[in-house]
Amino acid sequence: MTSSVEFHGFTTIIVKIGVKKLKNVLSRYRVTMCDFEVRVLGNKHRHSVQCVLMINMFNEKVYLFIWFWLLGIGTYTAGNFIYWCLQLLSDEKRTSFVGCYLKVLKLVNEEDLSHQRLLNKFVQRSLRADGVFILHLISKNAGDIITSDIIATLWKNFLEDEAEKGREGPQAPTLEDVDGFKEQLDKHPLN
Repeated sequence: MTSSVEFHGFTTIIVKIGVKKLKNVLSRYRVTMCDFEVRVLGNKHRHSVQCVLMINMFNEKVYLFIWFWLLGIGTYTAGNFIYWCLQLLSDEKRTSFVGCYLKVLKLVNEEDLSHQRLLNKFVQRSLRADGVFILHLISKNAGDIITSDIIATLWKNFLEDEAEKGREGPQAPTLEDVDGFKEQLDKHPLN
């Protein structure tokens, strides 16, 4: 078992609970040799005794707490980083985050496939991952009301841009425009 700084917390706990006996791993910080003189009948007698350094015992408890606190914060930070990466790398999660706000504001009808395609296009082409990340941060720090106002404004600007593109003339359909066409045709046959 090592007594390096990185593993000092684990070493201390293992020694304290008695799993492993390590000589002089923890005692070197708490115990030292003290030299002092005592006068007895005019003669100086020098004594060397083992002294306990109480301040170091207190410091050990404080540093142990700080060590485990940093370990916990580091673990939480790593887990939170993985959570954010999964949230932002998934197209479905990004679309559902923005779609949630638009559905609450009744700006999107979830049963309408054209609205769903527009929502996908809005999230994937207009906002992209970094825009959704910023919206997540705004939601966490400023609240849902401000986030919904921002998303509603972005959505209206996106719809205006799409309408303007439609007035410019016909464009070749993209894969997302063709996606879902067969389902719509099956629901509403031409006959």
